[in-house]
Amino acid sequence: MESIKHPNLDPAEFFNSVIDAKREKKEDTTYLKRVINLKDNNAQKLKDYSNSFSNNNIESLSPMNINSQIKDDLLSLYIYGAKPFRDLIQNLNEQNGGHEIAKCPHCGVNTPSTLDHFLPKTVFPEFAIHPLNLIPCCPNCNGHKSEAWHRNGERACFNVYLDKEPDEQFLFCDVMIINNIPSALYRIDGYLVKDKELYALIKRTFSILHLIELYNKASDEILKSLRKEIRHQSRNWKLSQDELFDYLLDCYKNEPCNDRDNVYCTALLNNEHSRNFFKELLTSKKI
Repeated sequence: MESIKHPNLDPAEFFNSVIDAKREKKEDTTYLKRVINLKDNNAQKLKDYSNSFSNNNIESLSPMNINSQIKDDLLSLYIYGAKPFRDLIQNLNEQNGGHEIAKCPHCGVNTPSTLDHFLPKTVFPEFAIHPLNLIPCCPNCNGHKSEAWHRNGERACFNVYLDKEPDEQFLFCDVMIINNIPSALYRIDGYLVKDKELYALIKRTFSILHLIELYNKASDEILKSLRKEIRHQSRNWKLSQDELFDYLLDCYKNEPCNDRDNVYCTALLNNEHSRNFFKELLTSKKI
């Protein structure tokens, strides 16, 4: 998980811009009039979300009691890929260093090709296009999260706009040797984390999004990348094999302690059996 900066857009202006881009439907001649009326009718709900977001208590919000027609009209406003939402993603990129958010901030593995509704739009259609409720996400994490937003009155999933990762390590990785090849076995543990409520939130998120299973499945690419790095560094430095591994370990100490790549590479370089695996590849020049 990686915290990112939220979009810097006025919710009411964004809401109105989405409606202004709508056109009348031949099969529903009153559609445009109805959605235009939403500008005033939904204005207070947009303010309620923004206020709750500022106070970091969006779980306190309650769904609006509306009829099925209004719900359908609100849901119809969200079309991923439409220009207002492309503009929102561009704004997000600008807020986060001016470059594209290349990895899903929830898992850090897949491409964020969707927007997750943190408060699910099926429960809260009034927030279906609130900019602060739309979070870049990959289809895998979006599907797992589904409508999970609270558990017993507490936030169910880590909100990458509001929540901050702890400085202490909670993600760990053990190395297994299967058929003479290293394999990752990730796990989380909160014994180092001072904020136990935050760790409980992280633990719920890992469970809901099935992140451990995803990390284990995606670990082969990390192993391949480390092999390439070892090969590259072995050509540039006149070091013994163990000195090379220790040098790389020192480099990884400067990386975020809960970065999945860093955690697995550190585990590999600290493991005697995986070191022997890399030594054999170096000696045979198969690395």
